[in-house]
Amino acid sequence: NIVNTILVDFRALDTFGELVVLAVAGLAMSVLLRSRRAFEGPPVTIDHTALDNSSDNLVFLRTLARVLVPVMAGFSLYALLRGHDAPGGGFISALIGAAAVGAAYLSATSDRWTSRRLPYLAIAGSGVLLAAVIGFVGLAKGSFLEPIKFSLLGWEASTALLFDLGVYLAVFGVVLAAISLLGAPTDHEDEGDAH
Repeated sequence: NIVNTILVDFRALDTFGELVVLAVAGLAMSVLLRSRRAFEGPPVTIDHTALDNSSDNLVFLRTLARVLVPVMAGFSLYALLRGHDAPGGGFISALIGAAAVGAAYLSATSDRWTSRRLPYLAIAGSGVLLAAVIGFVGLAKGSFLEPIKFSLLGWEASTALLFDLGVYLAVFGVVLAAISLLGAPTDHEDEGDAH
């Protein structure tokens, strides 16, 4: 079916274009937020309330996160592996995985949790690079991003899964950038840290 082939090719190319735009947006967000100046002025004082003790107030969320975060991570992997043959795929599975990281971040008792940042720009960049390489591998068969089937330990797969992995890494990296950069910096963090 010629129309179907054209639609599939354009969808793959469209997804790749969206992936590049998303990674550039993550890079721009990183540059913008890392270049901001610290607030200069008198410290803001807030009267002490029952909400001040974050450790006591996060008991329910921390308990829920212990169960929810591994389940969300597993479901993220399931959606990634399922996506090239059924509903799912790199984008939605990355959002599920990033939501697990967000839940872990929200259940932390302090912003020092962000000191264990992953290199989010490298993750997003490697996703775009992987998707581009897989796209050019498809050229060997005839067109950019054309899937090529292969067998891995008796499991049938195609390069579409690797393309979805690239999408996953790019989306996950951008969401990690938002989580890491929007958290309050701690005293020991150096503003010039490279990620």
